[in-house]
Amino acid sequence: MAWRDRANRATGSGAIRDSGHPGRSMTPPIPHADGTVLRDVLPDPLRMQYRAALAELVRETVRERLPIDREGQQKLGQGIVEAAAMDAVVAVAIHELYKLHEGNIAHFGLRLSEYRSWAEKVRR
Repeated sequence: MAWRDRANRATGSGAIRDSGHPGRSMTPPIPHADGTVLRDVLPDPLRMQYRAALAELVRETVRERLPIDREGQQKLGQGIVEAAAMDAVVAVAIHELYKLHEGNIAHFGLRLSEYRSWAEKVRR
């Protein structure tokens, strides 16, 4: 019996998320203004391996008041991220920058004044 059949029987409805994999929604990836598209579910090993590099990319982008763009992130990532993983790490960093707000800046070691200064310049 397929997982969808079991889930439908358990809930008694046909309104179960159906993406071919349990627990993943069917929401399509949302492209950002610069054309970057991030998958619905990110692989944990990538985030685990490059956790410090991701934090560094986000932190330096905000502190230097840089715009959110692929080329800038790749320049910042040189020497920090392996060339083979650069595109994936840059995509995650751009995604994190778009999600950045006053409630999660401490995760990246940023101060509120740094974030507000960057947001005022970049997010107009």
